[in-house]
Amino acid sequence: MTSSFHRYLEKNNIKLAINAGGATWAQAGARGKVATNELGLLKRLQGLGVKVDYMSLQSVLSKPLKADGQKVDYPMSMRIEGIVKYSKAVRAIYPQVEIGIIDALPSHGKDYQQPYLQLQKALTQEGLELSYIHLDMPFEVIKEQQHGITWQRVRDVERYVEDELRVKFGLLATSSKGGHSSSKAYHHSVMAELMCYSWADGTPHDFIIASWFPYPEKTIPETATGDDYPTMRTVKEFGQQLDRIEKNGARSVFAGQSSWGAMCER
Repeated sequence: MTSSFHRYLEKNNIKLAINAGGATWAQAGARGKVATNELGLLKRLQGLGVKVDYMSLQSVLSKPLKADGQKVDYPMSMRIEGIVKYSKAVRAIYPQVEIGIIDALPSHGKDYQQPYLQLQKALTQEGLELSYIHLDMPFEVIKEQQHGITWQRVRDVERYVEDELRVKFGLLATSSKGGHSSSKAYHHSVMAELMCYSWADGTPHDFIIASWFPYPEKTIPETATGDDYPTMRTVKEFGQQLDRIEKNGARSVFAGQSSWGAMCER
């Protein structure tokens, strides 16, 4: 950690983000142990001199709680209470860390505005700040218009987060179907999500490329070509395409590509 990983991050000015689950269902059963263990690990990192820049609280508002295979009600008030308590503990270890959430309420067709606003107010009352909201919205949810989701509906979420809450908005670029099919299918779906959302005038502060699926099968090399699609090839080509979009605009980049529309809609 200290002689290799942390040294490499510092040398290349790479910020460290942690995806944390300790605030999720914090008051359910033995879930308190998850938070205790995570906070212990953070203290260990801090003691080793490792800087943590971002703490992303994973699905804290949207992840359903299950018991014996059945969904169990876990009130939004308890979810928010757990987030505030966990965030205060994290800030006691890393005062400078930015705390945000990964959320899928819009992906499930549920109201997101009131929960986001309630969370922001609860954190503010405790002297804390909600730094960002990263939307967990796999490509096929929008392409297939599940729960009535369209690219413009995603833009509505972005506008609310950035214009009303004044919080940074991020979009997870991922694909459940691609992730269960092949590394190639995952790659093309992730690239299509960038293309389609850019065409819809989406301008998130962050794009997050992530997979918790069987594919991609490997991370490297980033120099892969042909039918080899490791994660870092996707990250590299995604960055190159994003750079072209930022310089020339989505309309210019995709002009003349008649097949792009079929990738974005059913």
